[in-house]
Amino acid sequence: MPILFKNVNYQYPDSANGVFDINLEINEGEFLAVIGPSGSGKSTLLKMLSGFAVPTSGSVILDGKEITRMPPEKRELGIVFQSYGLFPHMSALDNVAYPLKIRGLAKTQRRAMALEALDRVSLKKWASSMPLSLSGGQQQRVALARALVFSPKALLLDEPLSALDAALRVEMRDEILRVQRNANIATLHVTHDQEEALSIADRIAIMQAGRIIQLGTPKELYDKPANRWVASFIGQANLWNGKTGGQKNHVETPAGILRCDTGNYSPGTPVTVMIRPESVVPGIKPGQPTSNILQGHIHADRFLGSTRRIDLKIKEALLRMDTLSREPFEQVTIPIEAIKLLPAE
Repeated sequence: MPILFKNVNYQYPDSANGVFDINLEINEGEFLAVIGPSGSGKSTLLKMLSGFAVPTSGSVILDGKEITRMPPEKRELGIVFQSYGLFPHMSALDNVAYPLKIRGLAKTQRRAMALEALDRVSLKKWASSMPLSLSGGQQQRVALARALVFSPKALLLDEPLSALDAALRVEMRDEILRVQRNANIATLHVTHDQEEALSIADRIAIMQAGRIIQLGTPKELYDKPANRWVASFIGQANLWNGKTGGQKNHVETPAGILRCDTGNYSPGTPVTVMIRPESVVPGIKPGQPTSNILQGHIHADRFLGSTRRIDLKIKEALLRMDTLSREPFEQVTIPIEAIKLLPAE
């Protein structure tokens, strides 16, 4: 376990806010993303690992060694910042070679290692280019090569894609994952972009008000959120107040009584009913179960290119659905397995 936060707390000066009760492991080769709203503590978590903030209590351990109060320059961590932090007066090659220079390596060795690092991010032929002549994505690749050139013990990514346009962000997150997998390095990635985290992380830690609310794989967080807040933060979700029915595996909702797996909830228990928009099926297909067929009228219909996003008014409920269908319909089916029950709030 290259990285371990053990009972870590951090108190902001002159404030009740902070980071509380952090117990977190990041394994060798694992890509862990930390997401949360502004002020949730995700950047503070990264700062405590990088050495730019010292915990009020608890321990930060790297590769079996406590580094809680170790200076940043002694931690042997590769860091890619949001602004990239490239030296504008140095070429891409010299930027990548800089960590090797301050470690005292000979010039010929520095050059060879820096060229190899640039080659790993497909930028070898731009080695002599100055940062300002490179695109945003190319600058990001240079920063990534510089962070990895000295074989650090772990890689830290501080919202490195936030300055890029949407299409380039998708391209670069795939590139980051490819390079990270090839390096087989423990990685802590801080981001506000849920889709980004879902697409590249092995596990995700969701933070709110200084605490890790839920930790799990992208699929676990999307399919089984810990509470209503997590469900609304990760992707789109229909969230209704409901109550488990008197009959087993039924739930009372504003759209009517629906069949679902009620698990360990006893009859009459208040719950939050979660239905993801893409799980709602338009119409009634042959061979489909006849449960959970609902009648409604379209409240809003938005074209999103690959899908339609439709809001249906069903009794007292508004049901959002994402569908590929271009055909008109008046009924929808909600599969039993698509209905998840969460604690009431």
